[in-house]
Amino acid sequence: MNFDDWSLVKRALLVNILGVAGVWIGVATTMVDVSNTYAVRIGLLAFVLLNFLFLAVRPRIMAARRMGAAESSTWHLIRNLLRERWIIAALIVNQLVVVSHLTEIAVLTSQRLVDKYIRGFYRAPSEDPRFLVISALLMLLAAIWLSSAVGLWRNRSWGWWLAVVLNGLVSALSLVRLFLSGGARLIDGPSTAALIVLLLPTMRNRFLTRSTQKDTLST
Repeated sequence: MNFDDWSLVKRALLVNILGVAGVWIGVATTMVDVSNTYAVRIGLLAFVLLNFLFLAVRPRIMAARRMGAAESSTWHLIRNLLRERWIIAALIVNQLVVVSHLTEIAVLTSQRLVDKYIRGFYRAPSEDPRFLVISALLMLLAAIWLSSAVGLWRNRSWGWWLAVVLNGLVSALSLVRLFLSGGARLIDGPSTAALIVLLLPTMRNRFLTRSTQKDTLST
């Protein structure tokens, strides 16, 4: 069966399974000692590129070829895709940066290297189960942030709501820290900027109007 005829879920599963296998083989067989932090960043970048190329760019290439478009080169389609959705792409980058940070801390926490990130736990015994609990919670948070990025890219209303809630919580927490520290800290700039952009009327209409139209058509 042709890959392009598969459902989106099947294509996404295949791409990400192959991505996991490729990153794992690459890190395991490299002759250079790669730190876990860089391994996480490289892996996340590889997953983003694979999903973007195979799930976003490839369908447009195939559609352009079926219509016999004169300009159907890969770079031309990527440029047009990013030009059309550059604000969404910027919001997704913000979400993915948080995913990267949470995943890095989760990996380091699972290896008992939390003294650089979490104060108060650096003297805990290595067999302390709290490390595994903290790591699992951080991975769950990373998965939630990643889900919001996927929802934004697919123009889903739940992705917009999830991104608003997540960035709103981070902004509110940074504001609380600002007041508690007497101005010694700064407000989280990226999350605050992302929240402002998400709440713009054009962005709200982009996601919520589509959802309302679908509900009206379904009834």
